[in-house]
Formats: sequence, structure tokens, C-alpha cells
Amino acid sequence: MASKNSRQVEQEEKRRCWKRHIEAWRTSGLTRADYCRQHNLSYDRFIYWNRKFRKESNPAFIELKFPTVPYPKMISPTSPLRVSVSRFQVAVERNFDPETLRQLVYVLEHL
Repeated sequence: MASKNSRQVEQEEKRRCWKRHIEAWRTSGLTRADYCRQHNLSYDRFIYWNRKFRKESNPAFIELKFPTVPYPKMISPTSPLRVSVSRFQVAVERNFDPETLRQLVYVLEHL
């Protein structure tokens, strides 16, 4: 296996150093600017690394899985059924899909 060159080693050490600073800042209770002043760090570099680490830990796409929640058997009304969930109102017409309604209610409750 090829050994790492000195530039790769230097980059990895820089990354580890900034990772330690970002983690220390998160638990410090200080603002980013105050932390940088106290540790004699470039604020712009701090922002750069903070964003870089945040992007790595937050994927751009998150799959939502709905838990299985039992729902009551419903009889189709003759006029639209109005459902209020939190601050939202949903009008449900005849022949609606109960599973879709259940998922919609779940999502609205958790907004």
C-alpha cells in the first residue's frame, strides 16, 4: 500500500485540528467570533470549516419513513369531510385513500 505523502498528512492534521476547534466551540457557549478571538483563529477559516463539517453530517436527502398508525374505519360522507390538524384544515372528498390521509395527518401534526 502506498504511504501518504507529507501534503496528505498535513491536510489530515489540519482537518483534525479544525474538527477539535469546532467541537470545542459547540460546547463552549461562546459565539463563533468570541471563540475565534480567544483562540487566535481566523474567523473566515472557522466559518469555512464549520460549514464543511456541517454539510458532511447533514445529507442533502433524508428519507422519511412513516410509522404504522392504526386508523378508524371511515364511511364516505355525502359532503366533503373537513379535518382540522393543528393550524391546518383538509377537505376530504368521497373515495379518498385512507392511508394517504393518515400520512398527511401525521406529517401535519409534526410540523
